[in-house]
Amino acid sequence: MIKLTLNLIKETCRYALDTDINSIDLSKFKKSNFKYDKKSGRYVAIVRLLNGDQRSSIEDGIIHGTITMELMPGNKNYAQVAWSDKYNCRCGMYDFDVDFSKGYVNVRDQMTIWGSIVNSYLNPGGTFITGTPFLIKYNNVYKLNK
Repeated sequence: MIKLTLNLIKETCRYALDTDINSIDLSKFKKSNFKYDKKSGRYVAIVRLLNGDQRSSIEDGIIHGTITMELMPGNKNYAQVAWSDKYNCRCGMYDFDVDFSKGYVNVRDQMTIWGSIVNSYLNPGGTFITGTPFLIKYNNVYKLNK
C-alpha cells in the first residue's frame, strides 16, 4: 500500500498517482455521512479532510482536500471513491485551484496556496511557475465506521 506524502509527490514528477484509499486517515468518516443522491441513484458523501467534521491529518488534507465517496452496491458497510465521468476513473485532480468567490481565504485555500508554492519554482528569468496539476487515482474499498 502506497501512502501519498508531499515528498513522494514532489519527487515523482508524474501526472497521475495511484494510492490505496486505506492509506488515508478516514477515521472520522462514518456511514451516517452518506445521503441518497437522486441524480446518480447512489448514496454519496463528501469527505472534507482539511476542515469540517472529517478533518484528518494536515498532510492528507493538503494532498486530497475533498473526496467524494459512494457506498458499495450490495454491501453498505464499505465505500469507494465515486466514479469521475470527467476523468474516467475513481480519482480526483490536485489542481492548485483557489476559490476567492466567498470574499475570504479559508483553510483549504491557504493550504492550496502553500501546496502550489511547495510544488512550484522560480525559473531563471524570475517568473513564478505554478505547480503542475496531477490526477490521484484511488484503489480499493474502505470499511466504514458505524
